[in-house]
Amino acid sequence: MGTLDGRRIGLALTSQPSDRHDRVKVGTGPWDREGRTSYAKLDRLIDLEASPIRREGAVLDRARFERVAAALRRSN
Repeated sequence: MGTLDGRRIGLALTSQPSDRHDRVKVGTGPWDREGRTSYAKLDRLIDLEASPIRREGAVLDRARFERVAAALRRSN
């Protein structure tokens, strides 16, 4: 989760590897109970104040967050 223009936003994670350019590998963490490697999907920002979270959420450590944020900036 981060902020964009004052909004709280997030990105969906998937455990499905892909060579698509709209995904960034974030590794493993508490967001996946099975310990699978996860990838942030850059193709859709989720406005966290406007919609309820239906699945588990987690916060990335600063280094992973910065890597995802940099990839998101490059994709726009």
